[in-house]
Amino acid sequence: MSVSTCPVATVHAPAERVWHLLSQPCNYDLWWDAKTLSIKPEGPARPGQQVQAQTVGLGRRWPIGIRVEMVDESKRQIRFTT
Repeated sequence: MSVSTCPVATVHAPAERVWHLLSQPCNYDLWWDAKTLSIKPEGPARPGQQVQAQTVGLGRRWPIGIRVEMVDESKRQIRFTT
């Protein structure tokens, strides 16, 4: 199954600030309802990077796995597979 979301939210902030939050997986805990467990390899988002996280809902812990598929800094776009 494939789900495409664009945009998820509209924010009124400078694009550079938003890009910094999205392009640095170590910042994901600042804006998503999950706890980041690992980022391999560490550093800025890049194709092939894996992010493991966990969220809680309905009284359970849910694993989240993300793979960065594409990063286009000039367009400020990141494609993930979760």
